[in-house]
Amino acid sequence: MNHDQETYELIERYLQNDLEGDELMRFEQAMKEDETLAREVALQRSVQTLLGEEDVVALDQQLTELRKDYTAETPKLLPFRKLWFAAAAVLVLAIAYIGFFMQADPLSGEEAFTAYFEPYPADNAVRSEGDSLKLSQMAQGLEAYERADYREAMESLRPLLRESIRARFYYGVSQMAIGETNRAIAILTEMGNENSVYEDPAAWYCALGFLKLGEKERAVNLLERMVEVAKGKYRNLAIELLKKLK
Repeated sequence: MNHDQETYELIERYLQNDLEGDELMRFEQAMKEDETLAREVALQRSVQTLLGEEDVVALDQQLTELRKDYTAETPKLLPFRKLWFAAAAVLVLAIAYIGFFMQADPLSGEEAFTAYFEPYPADNAVRSEGDSLKLSQMAQGLEAYERADYREAMESLRPLLRESIRARFYYGVSQMAIGETNRAIAILTEMGNENSVYEDPAAWYCALGFLKLGEKERAVNLLERMVEVAKGKYRNLAIELLKKLK
């Protein structure tokens, strides 16, 4: 992927959860295939995390305005990154200094689940799932899922579980959303052998499920495995959560 200004804007939208459907899946697949892009996203996430701190919101706004002015003259990614990273370096030192004196206690499993669990975005893209009835069931299931009616979503998706990876994934997340954690983990664990776009998010939800069940050691082991093999957003989330659990 050519890392130009358009790519930078895609990264921003991804980190702000503005990418959906096919566009989101294409971007996450690109991160899996392009190590440079994955590193770029990880770096930008770190910078945005720092700029989210209360004491540096003003600097974030200034950098945003400066980026607008700069890109209007020179639509290149690299020169602006130098300024952005310089500001980030200053913030790292400042926040690290403050954090040394204000270290938070590790999150409990329930706290971690509450803080990090967020249903995966509904993928309403039309695909070949078989006959018209199955297409209708998939559409109904995802529509119910999108409006947070998880039991109805499960009812529509259930007939598709044997043949559709997408149905199994959304069924498992729906189970977790309504508190059927053990069952959710059972179905999502299978996604690790599917080699699909849902592999990393499924592992992430399993880790959160273990935390909710009080099985912190299993959650930590899975998160550490994700740091080794996952890419992009979910690898970064695993790193972030591990720090808060220890």
